[in-house]
Amino acid sequence: LLRRALALGLDPALPARDSIEPLRHALGHAATRPTAMAWLSEHIEGLAARAPKEQVGSWPTWVDGACSREDRARFVALFEARAARLDAGPRAYRQSLERIDHCLALRAAQEAPLNAFLANAS
Repeated sequence: LLRRALALGLDPALPARDSIEPLRHALGHAATRPTAMAWLSEHIEGLAARAPKEQVGSWPTWVDGACSREDRARFVALFEARAARLDAGPRAYRQSLERIDHCLALRAAQEAPLNAFLANAS
């Protein structure tokens, strides 16, 4: 179902600005992010050709809620080289990567104490 919703972004019968919304939402949720990022990496050129130029530059911000090493690696692989070619892309990429890195650092700092607390709570 997710892949069908994402494919709406490529449907020429639909306005590109609106039909890409399922992708934005899927990238914003941990459960759907891996599938959405894999789909986006396969179809990014086709989507970019259809979407308004100013929207494409903001795509890295759609992933800045990521908070796993795997999602960070996918994010870098997908946007690092492309960001330089996008309007406002370099800034959006840097800011999103910084948010992802902050989340990873916070997770690393809190994971052990939280696990210890939970282990003693039961």
